[in-house]
Amino acid sequence: MRILIAALALALVTGCSSEDTSTPRSESTPTVTPRSSPAVLSSSTAAPDACDLLTASEIAPLMDDAGQAKPGLKGGLPNCQWESPDGRFVQVVGIDASEWARSIPEIVRALQASGQFSDAENMRKLRAAAKLVEAGQDLDAHEACSLFSQMVELQGQPPKTSLAVSVLPTRANPKAVSGQMCSVGTYTSVMVADAKGLNGPLPINGVTAMTKLAHRRAMR
Repeated sequence: MRILIAALALALVTGCSSEDTSTPRSESTPTVTPRSSPAVLSSSTAAPDACDLLTASEIAPLMDDAGQAKPGLKGGLPNCQWESPDGRFVQVVGIDASEWARSIPEIVRALQASGQFSDAENMRKLRAAAKLVEAGQDLDAHEACSLFSQMVELQGQPPKTSLAVSVLPTRANPKAVSGQMCSVGTYTSVMVADAKGLNGPLPINGVTAMTKLAHRRAMR
């Protein structure tokens, strides 16, 4: 199952606990809009800037000396990073889920290469979505979150799971804890990482809490 967790986290901007979402999974063909159309946001206002989703004091339990928040771009998606002098950093992403869905082809290729997943129906839907994205079309934001839930379900989580928290690459060699959440048409990610490795107790509970908090703010 580790390959799916890694595919989700690494394809979702470098980046398991679970939580039900009130948005039911769709059993129909994914809804698409032309890539040239603007993404449909989940609220009537523009999505908040990633650096507005968490404060330095809120991420303090995840790292010492957070420093200044710095907006950036990775994998074509906007993010915000706080970096400490020792190299540990926290990265936050909060975007319309249709933007996240553009990473689905890469994730599906990783799933197919693993050969570890026998849920043929979910894989059929993911392949269909990947083909639409590769053809230059955007998925509807709510359908994108349904596909996120199906991916997490493939790793053994309950249906309609909207939150995944994982240790990368392994618990024996932890370099990052990545939280990802998709519901109500919004995708959010919070990751704490250190290329030298994470020492001490892994901040799984902290990443889980910050992912939920950032997600609530991203949906405003």
